[in-house]
Amino acid sequence: MLIFNQFIRGMKLHSESSNQKSGAVRESANPKKGFKPKIGRWWPPLGYLLLTLGLTWPLPLHLGSSIPRGIPDSWQNIWNFWWMRTALFERGINPYQTDMLFFPYRDSHNPLGLYYHTLQPAISLPGGLLSSLLSYALTYNLIIFFGFVMTGWAMYALAHYFMQQQLAAFAAGVFYTFSVFHWHNLAQGQTSVFWLQWLPLYLLLLHKAVAPLRGEKPNSGYLLLAALVLTLTTYTDFYYTLYLLLYTGVLYFWLLIIERGQGWLETTKRFALMLAPWLLLTGPLVLAMLFNTNDVTIRFVEGREVEILQSAALPSFFNPNRGVGNGWPPYFLGYSTLLLALLGIVKSRWKGASWALLALAALVLALGPYLRLDQTQRPEEALHNLPLPYLLFSKLPLVSNGRSPIRFMAMAQLGLSILAGWGLLGLGEVVSGYLGRVKLKHFGVPGIVGLGLVLFLLEVNVWPVALQPLPSPAFFSQMAQEPDKNFGLLELPLNGHYTEDARRMYFQALHHHPTSSGYISRRTEDYDKLAGSPFRQFFERFPIPADPLFDSGPVVLRLLNFYNIRYVINYHDEYPTDDPEGFIRTEEHLAKLLGPAAQIYSDELLTAYRVPQAGGAEPFPIAAPGFFPAQKLEDGRNYRWAGQEANLTLGLAAPSKIQLRFTAWSFAPKDTLDLRLNGRLLAQLHLTGAPTELLTPVLDLPAGAITLNLRSAEPAHSPKELGQGNDERRLAFALSSVKILY
Repeated sequence: MLIFNQFIRGMKLHSESSNQKSGAVRESANPKKGFKPKIGRWWPPLGYLLLTLGLTWPLPLHLGSSIPRGIPDSWQNIWNFWWMRTALFERGINPYQTDMLFFPYRDSHNPLGLYYHTLQPAISLPGGLLSSLLSYALTYNLIIFFGFVMTGWAMYALAHYFMQQQLAAFAAGVFYTFSVFHWHNLAQGQTSVFWLQWLPLYLLLLHKAVAPLRGEKPNSGYLLLAALVLTLTTYTDFYYTLYLLLYTGVLYFWLLIIERGQGWLETTKRFALMLAPWLLLTGPLVLAMLFNTNDVTIRFVEGREVEILQSAALPSFFNPNRGVGNGWPPYFLGYSTLLLALLGIVKSRWKGASWALLALAALVLALGPYLRLDQTQRPEEALHNLPLPYLLFSKLPLVSNGRSPIRFMAMAQLGLSILAGWGLLGLGEVVSGYLGRVKLKHFGVPGIVGLGLVLFLLEVNVWPVALQPLPSPAFFSQMAQEPDKNFGLLELPLNGHYTEDARRMYFQALHHHPTSSGYISRRTEDYDKLAGSPFRQFFERFPIPADPLFDSGPVVLRLLNFYNIRYVINYHDEYPTDDPEGFIRTEEHLAKLLGPAAQIYSDELLTAYRVPQAGGAEPFPIAAPGFFPAQKLEDGRNYRWAGQEANLTLGLAAPSKIQLRFTAWSFAPKDTLDLRLNGRLLAQLHLTGAPTELLTPVLDLPAGAITLNLRSAEPAHSPKELGQGNDERRLAFALSSVKILY
């Protein structure tokens, strides 16, 4: 109530000052008449905090157990907290590489790069430290509340600097921090995009440093602060960094134009002094990003179609098509914000022109590479539409790795929020003029600002906020307590390893062990379905067969033991809705495979199995990547054709001397088959067009998953090309009945 009373007193004061002959709306310079609330400069953040508590209701009642419901990125962000803390403070390793996801395909010898993942250290580092003391839910919610309050406060500071009016500035902060775009990011669970506070704070410091208002002198201290905020932006979100750099470049060239060449050297020095610390602090990360794009299993560039999907259609700016739960479309401007911004352009005149241009430019870029008049238009159809400026913008270095033009809405809403604050102030001054006739002019600005904010919040709020309780299966807590930290777990069902694995990322933050699952910000290959996957042949279907190329029985237990997978987790609720019996069928097969005693835990969410030890130390087959699907000889034996090159992957628990015995033949009348390990020639075998049993020399192999390369001297040919049928495959040699002699 104290904050509200001081807010009203402030509005009265500034409605009086608006009637000064100069026409400028400023705070009173007379300390006796000035606005001196007991809480002083802290009333804006406290006001934003109270609004946050009210507008996110009932979240304040469940801070320690639930988070705002949204798509799975919120699970991923909690994993970021855990991994940042684990990598830096427990293991002392580079957090931009992990051996904890997509196990065993990625491990300490082949870690997964996170340079293009939204690891967001500026958020994950404090989040990781806080979560070591508090629950993950409370940590996540504190970061959300911080984002709401600080975004509003930073916008207040920026707007106040340009408008010199507290109440209009406070309103601008409300328009920005509770904008549709901000609510959308809350629903998406994307904390990096949600932390908008760096944008207005950087613009404020940049202007104070290089283009101060009202005769102020440039202050070098603001240069360093601007560099710090730009660095924090880079370690929060790369998109926002690009936007701020673009704004910085435009401001630099504008200053050169208006100075008409005079003082250009001093201006250039100031910008250079601001950018130099930022380059020093972020350069290593940027260089690492540039030199870590050679992982062919990660899709670094999504393509033009994805950019079109994640851009706005022109009518969508005016379509309040709110989704279910906490969801708002990111492109809706809000009628109240837009109308007040138009009034603000009239009120501010030339002072608001730059913010209008900023909003307009950002909106054009948010439309993406091609103009769409229908949000549902398919990307392949939009490729023939009118090209837009984003098409050129996307050719800049690193921008081509982006995929979300819609995030330009952050800058568009910033410009519109300042203009909307000006619009409310101008409307309040008009009303004050009419109320002055009945000696009520003090209520003009307070009434209009209050009414405008109420209407705005009624339009954009998502009250009551839908919540998502954070589950905490007791089994994962037990796993975290086990002294052996090196074993992994296999999570079923196997899926596409994108957003489907987000909850499993959160579970890893509970159990702390490598997992077969993973969800990072760039799509990865479906490792389980790659040709060389150790689990492809075993977990694509049940019952679990051995690879038909090898003359051996099922070796799935040996495989699980070999990769140190101690537990298999089967989630009840992750099977496709069109296969309601999938979970039960998998449970039955796991019981047969692992034995009835393997099930050690079950609740409403998951069933856990402990993998028994299979025994035996002899080498065993893992996979045969590069071969075509199995066929059968006349005697019933399986065989598989290959092109000019294929591989055999074997599992060796210890260094071993082995021989391979197999039946082989070539597509050509005669051929030579080279057997290599890591490029080193181990043996040469001579083939004919007839199936022949062959035996390799003794092979001295190291421990681990060993891939032997088979390559024919003759090139592969298609039977169809040679007039020998309709088979279009290019064939060179075939193998059957591969047996490991140990």
